[in-house]
Amino acid sequence: MQDMHGLLREPHRHIFLIGPGGTGKSTVGPHLATLLARPFIDLDVQFIAGHGDIGEYIRAHGYNTYAVANAELFFRLIDEMQVPAVFALSSGLLATNEPVAQIDKSRALVAAHGVTVLLLPLQHRDTAMEIVVARQLLRGFGLVAAREREKFLARIDHYHALADIAVYSQEVPMSIAQLVANRLLETNQTVCKKYNQTI
Repeated sequence: MQDMHGLLREPHRHIFLIGPGGTGKSTVGPHLATLLARPFIDLDVQFIAGHGDIGEYIRAHGYNTYAVANAELFFRLIDEMQVPAVFALSSGLLATNEPVAQIDKSRALVAAHGVTVLLLPLQHRDTAMEIVVARQLLRGFGLVAAREREKFLARIDHYHALADIAVYSQEVPMSIAQLVANRLLETNQTVCKKYNQTI
């Protein structure tokens, strides 16, 4: 059996789960962290701990102010982490349809410090969108279907462009975590083979 704990040992190589809200980042993340023997950091949970309910914060201060505060929180967490972790990133941290000055820095930090894994239920865009939107509406945040579809369509191409690995699955979180771990291991082995061939 492959050594999952040895995967991407370098302390700066975090695993960043990215994608729209409702794709399972927060539920898959803890299972993946357990498989890889890493801490799990949910950026939304960290924001709530420091600033309160995200929806209320946005209503009180506006989306752009929230996005800036969330990005600054992310910068601090990356700076403080001494060991490789699994991060569930907020859906708008790397891809948003509103101008946020910090988005380029967020993308640069992610590229420099880890591997991005895009989670989606299916590869077919429109069907995946409907599944994700339905999940979002069940979360009880008072979200509107039309607005969630708009966000999905505005951001999905960015997610694909930013992803080092894409995993499409509707299985239970533990099974998806295993799929992600396997893909990470395959990717790591490929990189190592390419490196060995050049020395």
